[in-house]
Amino acid sequence: MVNFLKVFPMYKGLSRYATLLSMAISLETITFVVVEPHHPGNIGSICRACKNMGISHITLVNPVDYMVEETFKLGWASEDVIRSIRKVSTLEEAIEGMHLVIGTTQRQRGSHPPIVAPREVGITLASMAQAGLKVAILFGRENNGLTNEELAQCQWISRIPSKSDHPALNLSQAVMLYAYELYLASAEKAPIYEWNLAKASEVDLLFRHLEETMSVLPIDMRKGPEEFVNLFRRVLNRTQLEERDVRLFHKLCQLIERKK
Repeated sequence: MVNFLKVFPMYKGLSRYATLLSMAISLETITFVVVEPHHPGNIGSICRACKNMGISHITLVNPVDYMVEETFKLGWASEDVIRSIRKVSTLEEAIEGMHLVIGTTQRQRGSHPPIVAPREVGITLASMAQAGLKVAILFGRENNGLTNEELAQCQWISRIPSKSDHPALNLSQAVMLYAYELYLASAEKAPIYEWNLAKASEVDLLFRHLEETMSVLPIDMRKGPEEFVNLFRRVLNRTQLEERDVRLFHKLCQLIERKK
């Protein structure tokens, strides 16, 4: 099997990401903290997103009453996560005992710690995997996010990159993006495709087989089967043929030859 990064060196910038992901952070050390959520549906959607991505620790600070039908409707199949929510009155109580607190915001602030993107959060936490650090990721209210005072209690600030100058992500959508990046960082192995590339001699043999097959077809190839097959070369040589791809084309040629 051929490693993707060796075959396509233009993607070598991914190697650091792949190396850190292989450290596999534990999602058990991460808590999502949502400050004063106003809508039960959002709470249900947050729990559903976290359930899908393996995040089981959710703390709500001074939330709306969420043990209602709307929460369970939008949090379908995540009832266990909803019932295990930790409810507290203050942010200080929510982040007590945490080694690292990351605040999320979409607004430009005058004074703040360095800003990291969701993917950087996952990568950097992967590098801390062996330390067993407890991490809280903070999300603010639906209407105006986290206050400056709340962000001041964070060591890191994170923002989701957006093309729009006025991004309007729903609270649960933002949670899903962070949960997804953390899930990737929790993987036992970096998700890198292992290419089983065909050898050049095998590809050349395929083109010769194609030429033989084309010669038996009742079609006008003008300059002959060799030139016609060169058109296939032009297309297929721009791809990376794996051994199974080559076998597929050989099979196609065999079916045509049997028919004739």
